[in-house]
Amino acid sequence: MKKVLFAALLLLSSATIVTSCNDDDDSAPVSQTPATDVMGTYTGTLASVYIDPTSQEEVSNSVDATVDLSEDSKYVVGVKLSSTSVTKEGVANISAMAGFYPFSNKSTDAANTFGVVFSGDVKGSICTLTYTEETTIRVGGRPRKVSTTYTFTGKKEE
Repeated sequence: MKKVLFAALLLLSSATIVTSCNDDDDSAPVSQTPATDVMGTYTGTLASVYIDPTSQEEVSNSVDATVDLSEDSKYVVGVKLSSTSVTKEGVANISAMAGFYPFSNKSTDAANTFGVVFSGDVKGSICTLTYTEETTIRVGGRPRKVSTTYTFTGKKEE
């Protein structure tokens, strides 16, 4: 009985080893130069959303905007957002996945005017970028913090 059980386990483990050695790669190759791949100007809309502290209602607005992505190094991209009401600049770490390039803030120094946290991605020819700003306003003589979330979505200019 022990020999039959041992033989069955041996057969099962060898089948598992053979099937796990598949070297077919079905995914697209991942770029080794993601910053170069996404460089360019993206034109679209910058939407802002916040909760009004007096009415507790959501307030939204949108303006035309552009995002310029430039290569700082192989895995670092310069990010510049421009609209009629907002201009922000920073640098971001960028990586590459199969057709998808996520990026997020690299530093909090003075050159980064987005603030502590910003992120985005490029999928195909579409770029998205999101960041949040917190401001303090007075309501009835008392300070209230208001967080505004900005989201850019745009298409790469050819």
